[in-house]
Amino acid sequence: MKFNYNGQEIELKYTMRSMLKWENKYKRTFNPITLGETVYFFYCVLTSSKRDMSFDYEKFEDILDDNPQLFGEFAKWIADVQVQNNMFNTVDEKEVKKEDIDEKN
Repeated sequence: MKFNYNGQEIELKYTMRSMLKWENKYKRTFNPITLGETVYFFYCVLTSSKRDMSFDYEKFEDILDDNPQLFGEFAKWIADVQVQNNMFNTVDEKEVKKEDIDEKN
């Protein structure tokens, strides 16, 4: 997903840094549930993707107020990224059973 701000086009990246920023604020394992937590995660993704961003969270909220469609675009993008990540994390059940057997022998 691309985010445009002041003539800059920023390619959003789903990174460990963005999840760690979120965890640092909420002091718990990454799992945004509420609207506010998800909006803050959007901010974390944005500021992690372009680390020299020069606006704070309040400015980000103003941008979303003026462009509410951005949140919907982010929600769709993040869902797509998670589906792609899950495709690479699947494990074949037969492989697991074979490994279990091999470890026991």
